[in-house]
Amino acid sequence: MSNISRHYLQEKRKRMVLVFICPKTGHQFSSKDYSITENRGVVVDAQGNRTLDAKVVLDAPCPHCGEQHAYHVADLACPFSAKP
Repeated sequence: MSNISRHYLQEKRKRMVLVFICPKTGHQFSSKDYSITENRGVVVDAQGNRTLDAKVVLDAPCPHCGEQHAYHVADLACPFSAKP
């Protein structure tokens, strides 16, 4: 196994599990098999709230419909309060 592959697997193990909702079926699922794209960094609104302006793309097909979805970070369920 190459050093790049080994590094990728180590980083993937450290990822937070995120909660997603399939846009086709409406069913919820969790995964740590995703990539962050279009990362524009943290945005601060007028009230001082901070949010990440980026997209999350599934690296594996959705377990409910088989498609690979992309989500804006703001549209994801909170992983600390959602129940997959």
